[in-house]
Amino acid sequence: MTAGKRKKAVRPGFLLLLIISVAVALLLIFSSASGISLRDNIYPSITPEGDDTPVNITNSFIFRGKIFSVTVPVGNDVLTGAVNARKEAQIFKRSEITDTLKKYYAAFIFDPAQDCMYDELSSALNEIKAAENLSDS
Repeated sequence: MTAGKRKKAVRPGFLLLLIISVAVALLLIFSSASGISLRDNIYPSITPEGDDTPVNITNSFIFRGKIFSVTVPVGNDVLTGAVNARKEAQIFKRSEITDTLKKYYAAFIFDPAQDCMYDELSSALNEIKAAENLSDS
């Protein structure tokens, strides 16, 4: 062979990298075109922050013409985490807007960081129920 007509050898590492790159590119193209998401939607959540000193939260309401008040201790860490939490959802999977909204609002209501607060609230309401001789309904 002469110096001007050398064959260039393809390195195996380069070939493997090229094949993987093409495969990933095709996966991304087909998944976005078909509406398939590689990630789940991310909804708001509370990450408790700071000290967990309880803060008493009082709410008054009218039931059958009578004013009732309920005081519930909520951890300061949960309150701070709720204030600082992101409030928007990151949507990666397409679905009906009603399903997305249900999951969005459920993320606020059923956040596990609030379980203790709901237990305290339930207990306080049960005390009112017993004091007022109310039924379960």
